Parts: sequence; C-alpha cells; structure tokens
Amino acid sequence: MSDLAPSMISAAQERGIVKHNVARDVKLRRSERHHPDRVFPTKEEIRALVTNALERHEPLIMTALFTGMRMSELRGLSWGYGRFPAKHHHREEAR
Repeated sequence: MSDLAPSMISAAQERGIVKHNVARDVKLRRSERHHPDRVFPTKEEIRALVTNALERHEPLIMTALFTGMRMSELRGLSWGYGRFPAKHHHREEAR
C-alpha cells in the first residue's frame, strides 16, 4: 500500500496530468512488526489452548485464531455475526 501514491502519481505524470512525481523519493519508515517483547504462541501451544478450552469459549478462541481480530473487536461481536454449530448457541444476545 505504501507504493500506491507514487504509482498513481507516476501514471498521472505519464498522461501529462502532473509534471513531477513528488512522492517518488518519499520513503516511509516501517513500524517494527516483530518487536522482541511480542510473544507468539507455538502450534503446540495453540493446539493445547483449543483442546483445553471450555466449550463456551471455543467460538471466541477459534474466531481470534482464524481472523487475527483484536480483543476489543472480538468483544464487540454478537452471535448474529457468525454461524456456529448449535452446541455453541447457549446465550441470548445482550440488549
């Protein structure tokens, strides 16, 4: 996505819409995605989490694992957002 603006301006320059690509030489600093303090669970740890989770927590854990959603996003979900097997439908949506 960081190359999108320079590419768009280059296309405009080729068409004679702009004279100079002001974004061509701009370099954005990338954030540290793998900060040393971040700990990612191993496959074995994930397997143990899923295997030992309470049944009522399984949909939340599986959704977190497969979507990468943040905790605040997960907390905002309601049962209407997903299709879970009947065994997981055990609570009414809060009003």
